[in-house]
Amino acid sequence: MNLGSLLFVFLFIALPDHAQPPSGSISGRTIITVGDTSILRGSPSGGTWSSANYQIATVDASGIVTGVSTGTVNIWYYPPPGSYYNSTYAIVTIKDPTFVRSIEQNIDNAIEIYPNPANASLTVSSNDKISRIIVTNLIGQTIYCSYDHNEKVQVDVSGLATGIYLVRINGTEVRKFVKQ
Repeated sequence: MNLGSLLFVFLFIALPDHAQPPSGSISGRTIITVGDTSILRGSPSGGTWSSANYQIATVDASGIVTGVSTGTVNIWYYPPPGSYYNSTYAIVTIKDPTFVRSIEQNIDNAIEIYPNPANASLTVSSNDKISRIIVTNLIGQTIYCSYDHNEKVQVDVSGLATGIYLVRINGTEVRKFVKQ
């Protein structure tokens, strides 16, 4: 082996491999319903978009994804030519809007607060037993607290100042009401 060959082997081993460019990034809402849209943003800006399955979701040149049918799809972002970044993708899930709406309605209908706005009395009703009600102002100060075991509870709000209040029911559900 001559000196030239040895120098080539040394340089080949000693020089580090070129690092792969980092992937671009995608941000935005990735769970939508059929017919709904979401705006995805790619970084660095100025790239192009593509859907892996246009039967599930479409994406336009500005990154607006539209749900076509239920399923999961990869939405690809290709950074602009000349940038140092590799392409990347976001996994977007398209849900059935009727299923989502029925769940939301069941949650919303489980607890009712009326009348809203209220003057003297506020009624809190639930399909389940109400064990605790806490009324707070918007800065978190407790204004009223009661322990009950009924499905319908009356709260005297006549002494409250006019404004917006929060009602926490059973320690988990929070509703807003207006005192007139």
